[in-house]
Order: sequence, then structure tokens, then C-alpha cells
Amino acid sequence: MSSPYYETSAFFDLPLAIRNKIYRLVLVKRGRPIRLRRVPSLLQVNRQIREEAFPIRYGENKFYIIQDPDVDIALGDPMLRMLAESGCFAHISSFTLRCMSHWSRKPHLDLILLDKPSPSQQEQYLNLRIGSDNTDWSDIAVTVVALAERGMDIMYRSEEPWKQRVSAFRRGAGVLLSIIALGYVDMSNKWLVMDFRTPGKRN
Repeated sequence: MSSPYYETSAFFDLPLAIRNKIYRLVLVKRGRPIRLRRVPSLLQVNRQIREEAFPIRYGENKFYIIQDPDVDIALGDPMLRMLAESGCFAHISSFTLRCMSHWSRKPHLDLILLDKPSPSQQEQYLNLRIGSDNTDWSDIAVTVVALAERGMDIMYRSEEPWKQRVSAFRRGAGVLLSIIALGYVDMSNKWLVMDFRTPGKRN
């Protein structure tokens, strides 16, 4: 029986520094966020490539997830579960959960997880921050309270049409709660901020 591909491929004869450059050329998109979806095929080739390239793919890109207002995404969502179980969130340094309204020109909410800002950057995020350095994100009750203090009460539900958009935003907060409170993200050096935006009128 022949040896596995990863043992015979000339690719692994290259120095790790060269392999890392190749991974970056394929997996890193500079200057624009990437929609967080399924794990790229390259990272599923074999264990060695996965171990080498996973931190590059997920640690050196910025990502976003779109919360569809018509879909109540929860931890049971197959895609979210697959991403969580892949371990990618352990490497991600920045991603945005965008909670959209039913109409693109209506307000939308960005829940942004990012590495702790530098002292000069903290001022711009301070008024948008959810929780604090002392928030125990591993405690689901504490996390729910931290979100509720910023108006993201995920326990709230309403069938009234004028409140459905707000309810969709709060379901989005529930997605983030699932990711954070179950330990998929190490929050020890992260900030969680909320950016509520109303797009301007068209010309």
C-alpha cells in the first residue's frame, strides 16, 4: 500500500516559511472582510495542512456573518455548529455579525468582536462596548445581562410587525451568545461592540 499523500508530496519538502507564504496567497484576503461560511477545501486535504494553515486562514482575515431576519438561527443551525466544531472561532481575531432588517435600506445592527483595541483606539469604541474587562463571558446569565443592558434582550419576542425587526436583531445576539458563552471564542483579550446604523437616503 502506498504512503499517504502528505508523506510523499514534494510540497512538504518545502520549508515551513515557504508553505506559510503559499497558504497566505491562497487563504488571506487583504483589505476586505470575508463571509464566514464552510471551511475551505484546502484545509480539509489532510491533518498537516489543517494544523499549519488553520491559524493563518482564521487569524489573519476579518470575517462577517449575516443574520437573515427571516431565519431564527440558533446553536442548532447546522452551519453554525459545523463552524464551531471545526475550531475556527478559536483563531478568529475579528468578525462582525450583521443583523439585517427585512428591507436593505432600513437600519441594521453590527455586533463586532475584535481584539482589544490599543489605548488610542479604545475611546472610539468605549460608548459602543458591551460588557467590560470584568465580564465573565463563560457565564450565560452574565452574558445575557450584558447584552440586555445594551437593549439586546434575547429573551424578548414579539409578533407585532413593527417590532419584528428588533426581534431579528435580538436573535442575532442569540447567535453571538451561543458562540461566546459556550467557549468557542476566548474572550480574555477581546472587545464586543455594538454599532447600530441607519443607511443614508439614496441620491
